[in-house]
Amino acid sequence: MPNNLTQLSLFWQELKRRKVLPFVIGYIAACFAIIEFVRGASETFSVSESTIRLLYIFATIGLPVVIVLPWFINRKRLDLSPEELMLQEFNSEPNRKKVLHNLPAHLSGFIGRENEMETIREIVSENRLVTLTGAGGCGKTRLAIQFATQVIPEYADGVWMVELAQVTVPDHIDQAIAEVFGIKEQPGSTLIQIITHYLNRKNLLLILDNCEHLITACSEIVEQILKSTEHISIMSTSREALNVADEVAWRVPSLSLPENGKELSANEINQYEAVQLFVTRAKSKQQEFVLSDQNAWPVLQICKRLDGIPLAIELAASRVGVFNPEVIVERLDDRFRLLTGGSRTALERHKTLQATIDWSYDLLSDHEKEIFRLLSVFMGGFDLEAYENMCSVVTGDRDELTDLLTGLIEKSLVVTRTTEESDYRYQLLETIRHYAKEKLLESEKSEAARASHFQYYYGLAEQAYFENIERFEYWIVRLEVEHENMIAALEWSRNDPERRLQLASVLGWFWNDHSHFRLGLDYLKDLETFPDDKILIRVRAMTYSGLLSLVSGHPESLAISEKGIELCNGLNNKSEKAKALFYFSIIKAILQDYKTAEDLATEMKEIAVELKDDFLLLRARTAQTYIHIYQLQVDSAEPLAEQNLKDADALNDSMMNQWNLHCYSDCALMRKDYKETEKRYSVALKTNLEIGNHFQSLNELTGMIYGLSGQGRYRKALRLQGAVDARLNEFGIPMFQIKFWLDWFEEYVNGARRAVGEERTAQYEQEGRQLGFDKAVEYALDLEKD
Repeated sequence: MPNNLTQLSLFWQELKRRKVLPFVIGYIAACFAIIEFVRGASETFSVSESTIRLLYIFATIGLPVVIVLPWFINRKRLDLSPEELMLQEFNSEPNRKKVLHNLPAHLSGFIGRENEMETIREIVSENRLVTLTGAGGCGKTRLAIQFATQVIPEYADGVWMVELAQVTVPDHIDQAIAEVFGIKEQPGSTLIQIITHYLNRKNLLLILDNCEHLITACSEIVEQILKSTEHISIMSTSREALNVADEVAWRVPSLSLPENGKELSANEINQYEAVQLFVTRAKSKQQEFVLSDQNAWPVLQICKRLDGIPLAIELAASRVGVFNPEVIVERLDDRFRLLTGGSRTALERHKTLQATIDWSYDLLSDHEKEIFRLLSVFMGGFDLEAYENMCSVVTGDRDELTDLLTGLIEKSLVVTRTTEESDYRYQLLETIRHYAKEKLLESEKSEAARASHFQYYYGLAEQAYFENIERFEYWIVRLEVEHENMIAALEWSRNDPERRLQLASVLGWFWNDHSHFRLGLDYLKDLETFPDDKILIRVRAMTYSGLLSLVSGHPESLAISEKGIELCNGLNNKSEKAKALFYFSIIKAILQDYKTAEDLATEMKEIAVELKDDFLLLRARTAQTYIHIYQLQVDSAEPLAEQNLKDADALNDSMMNQWNLHCYSDCALMRKDYKETEKRYSVALKTNLEIGNHFQSLNELTGMIYGLSGQGRYRKALRLQGAVDARLNEFGIPMFQIKFWLDWFEEYVNGARRAVGEERTAQYEQEGRQLGFDKAVEYALDLEKD
C-alpha cells in the first residue's frame, strides 16, 4: 500500500510538472459547456439523445489527446526534475526581493587581522574550499564573518552562512543548509540533490561554521556540493580540517604580541592586536579605562599568558570592572574560574574559557584524551623523542602514537613550530596546557607523569654534560630549547633535594655559559645538605656553584671552591676530576691565588696527557693562558692564546674558541694597540652572540669600550657604556669582578667620563640606554661609525 501511495504521489507531481492539469480541466469544462448547450438547444433544433451520447464519446476519446498535448507545448519544461521545477517557481515569485547575505551583525568592533584578511583573500581567490582551523576561541568564526562581509560584492548571488554549532545530528546538516536558502523537501529527490541543483545555477560563497563535531558528515556534503556545482566556493570553520580533496586548511593565528625581552612603552605595547582587543573590551566595562605606563606591562602579561586567544582576552577584559590588571595577572593561575561571564547572548561554550575547551576535549577518543593529559607536563614544547618516551604508557605502537599526535594537531589542541635548526617541536598553548594539567590531576596520574618527565630530562641533561666538550655548540642550543622542561623537572623535585641537585649539577656548565647565573645558583644551593658519600655529584655542584657565585659577586665563592678542591682529590674518575680542575683553577686565578691556580691547571694538563684527551688538554692550556692574563703577562699569554685558537679550530671546539678569543683581545689592550683591541673584541662579541652567551657578550662589548676610549672616541665609548649598564641591570649582576678588569674600567671608562665632563657623560650614557642592547651591538660592530 505505501508503494502505491508513493507511485500515485509521483504521478501527481509529474502531472503538475508538465502543466497537464490546466489543460485537462479546461478541456473537461469546455466539453461540459458544449454538451449542456446542445442539450438546452435540443428542443429547438430537435437534437436526438444519440447525438448527445456521441458527443460524450468524442469528449472521452479526446481526453488522452489533451493529456499528451502539453508534452509538445511545454518542451522547455520536459528536462526539469520535480525539485528543479520547485526552485524555478521559488525564484520566479513575484516581487521577490534580492538579498545577498544572511551574515550576523556584530555589536563590537573588529580588531586588527589585516594581514590575515589579505592572506585569506588570496587563498579563497585560488581555491574553492578553504577551512579556517584553530583552537577554540581563536576567532575563526569572527574572522570568517569579517572576511565574508567584505567580499559580498564579489559574488553575484552573495554570501551565505550556515551555523552548525546547534546541529547535533549529522543527518540534519542538509536541513540547516536548506533553511538558509528557503528550500523545501520534494518527493522523489533527496534534500541534498535539491540543494545541489539549486546551487548549480548560483555564484556564491557558502560558509559552514563550526564543523568539528560533525566532521565526517560535513566532509561528505561539502564534497558532494563541490562536485555538483561549478561556481560555488565554500569556507568552513572547524577545529580540524575536513580532509576533502583540494581543501586548503589555514590555521588562524593568535592575535599579535611583541617578542619576549623587548622593552616597550605603553604606546608601543598598544600597537599589538591582543592589547588593542583587551583595551577596547575593557573600555566597554569601565569607560575611563586607558592603557598607561602603570598598567601597560600587566595588560601585556595578561595577553601573553592567554596566548593572544581573543575569547580568553575578552573574558579577562570583562573583569576590569572588578579587578585591576595587576590582580588579573595574579589570578591567571586559576584562569578557568576567573574567565567566566561572557555575553548572555553568546553560545554556552563561549561564555567561559573552560566550556570552550570542554567542547574540544569531549570530541576526543579515550586514547587522545590520555595523551592530551600527559602532554601537560611539558613546558615550552617537546620533540618527537620526548613525546614517544612520555606517552609510551598509552601504547607501545609507535605508529599509533604518531597517529594520536597527528590527531591532536589536526584538532588544533597541539601546535607545531620549527626551530632555527629546522627541527619540529610540538606545544600546547599555555591556556590549553592549564586545562590539560587539571584533567591530569583529576585522573590521579600526575605524579607518575611528572616522575617520568623528570627521568627523561635528567637523562638528556646528563648526556649533554658528558658530551658538551666535544659537541658544545649543539648542546648549548639544545639545552636552551629544553630549558623550560629542565626547570619544570627541577621544580617538581623541590621536595627531593638529592634528586634535584643531581639534575642541577649536570646543568651548571650550561647555566654558566648561557648566562643563567641567578637561576643556577638557586637550584645549586642545596649542596650543603647533600650526602657526603655522593662525592661526584657534590664536586659537580660545587664547581659550578663556586663559579656562578663568583660571577654574581657572592663572597661565598671562595669557601665553596676550597671545599670543592678538597673533594676533588677524592674523585676516582679522572675525566670528571679534570673538568672540575679547569673551573677551580680559573676561580683561583680570579681570586688572585695564582700559585694554586697554576698547580690545578698543571694537574689537569697531566691528566689530559695521560688520557690522551686533546679536548681536556686544550682546556688545561686555556686555564694557563687565563692565569697569565690575570697577571698581565702578555708575552706569555698571547702566544698561548694564538696556539689555543688554532687548536680549537682544528677540534671544532666552540667553547674554547670563545674563551681564547677573549684572552687574545685582552692581549691587544695590554699592548695598548687600541685599534686592534676594538677589532679583536668585536670578533669575540660576534662569536659569543652566535652561541647565545649574553653575559660574556657584555664583557666583549666592554673591551671594545676600552679600545674606543684609548683611541679618544669618548662619545661612542660612553654611549655603549650606557647600553652595557642597562643590560647588567637586567641581569641583576655586577660587571666582571676581576682586579685588572676593574683597573681598566677606571682607566678607560672613568677616564672618558672625566674627559668629556659630567653633562656630556650623562647625555651620552642616556643615549646608550635608550638604544637597547641589540641596536647597541649593531652600533658597536660598525667600527667606522662614531
